[in-house]
Amino acid sequence: MKIDKNTPTGEQLIEAAHDMIPRLRERALECDQSGRIPEATIQELIDNRLFEITKPRRYGGYELGWEVFGEVVMKIGSGCASSGWVFSVLGQHPLLVNRIGIDAMDEIWQENPDALIAASKHQSGSFKKVDGGYIGSGISTFASGCLHADWVIVGGAPVDDSDEILGPVLPIKDVVIMDSWHSIGLNGTGSHHIKYDDIFVPDHRSRSPNKPPSGGIIDGPMYRTTGLGVPFGLSTVLVGLASGALEIFADKMKSRRSRAGVSVADFQSLQMRIGEAAAEIDAARCLIRSHLKDLMITLEKAPPASGSGGFEHGVWPDQAGMGIENHHWPKRGTGDDSAHIALANSHAAILAHNAIERLSYAAGASDLSMEDDLLRCLRDSTAGTRQYGINWDIARTRAGRSFLGLS
Repeated sequence: MKIDKNTPTGEQLIEAAHDMIPRLRERALECDQSGRIPEATIQELIDNRLFEITKPRRYGGYELGWEVFGEVVMKIGSGCASSGWVFSVLGQHPLLVNRIGIDAMDEIWQENPDALIAASKHQSGSFKKVDGGYIGSGISTFASGCLHADWVIVGGAPVDDSDEILGPVLPIKDVVIMDSWHSIGLNGTGSHHIKYDDIFVPDHRSRSPNKPPSGGIIDGPMYRTTGLGVPFGLSTVLVGLASGALEIFADKMKSRRSRAGVSVADFQSLQMRIGEAAAEIDAARCLIRSHLKDLMITLEKAPPASGSGGFEHGVWPDQAGMGIENHHWPKRGTGDDSAHIALANSHAAILAHNAIERLSYAAGASDLSMEDDLLRCLRDSTAGTRQYGINWDIARTRAGRSFLGLS
């Protein structure tokens, strides 16, 4: 569909993402085998203005809310998990770069309004303070989408002779993307390591708890979360993937016949597996939608963001990527609400994975080719549920400790 670049509605952007699904599925094998998102997909995401959902209006974005973003991620994930993962990751980073400050955002988006920002986790090396900024060398890991990004954030880099932890933003052209990501699943995310040597980072392009963001930050409901990411950003990919896997599986089974020549669609066991998978996927989708709705209601009522982002007082961090004062968040249990958010985030992901695994088992040995669409769905969901932020063992342990009053 044609997108009005000036005043699109959330519904228009969700529909545009839905329209991409057939083309995403056509490119999914290429994406998996090449280890990168096809350029045609990246260009479609840009042309459809989907990366603008979370970008500040100051830079041509829409600030439409995390509910809209979640729906679009599910649509993209339904077509191709790696494409959905990269879109989700890159699409969240306007939140993170806002914590660094307006001066950094001016440099990034005034030069290139379509600039994309990847992020990575510090592995080795350090920075040292110099006049006007920092100089450092090191390696950072898991930079999903770096092959298509213009900038990359390094999270958690130490600064020599201090307790400071730095979050510098580096131009992709000044780093080396190491060929390190060859995975059983989500191979198309290109989540490679990043290497940088003696790179200078000006003060305004680095985040540190010890200094205010250069130029201040932009306030708005979307930017009032206190974590470095958005809850459900990655689990929405897997729920979308599961929805796509169900469609792929049902289409396969409509025409498949057993060795005895019987239509497998008439097998009650197969029908039951489809029904149970559909129920799991629907439950996961409803869980995400409910929480994202509550999240946006909460953020609309929250005090303005200040400092490096988030609320001005009384916030608590959590592993779900968000911190909100308990009295702001609708109660969902008797324990720590942040633990409940993390639990829902992980539960949605594991429900989606279980649904895919159930369908893949029923597909039998004829669907074990590495080029098979359904097996790729299983490989992608297996890789996705290993991600720390949606790890089911971590989330349910944390929730259990919360209910028991343990720290």
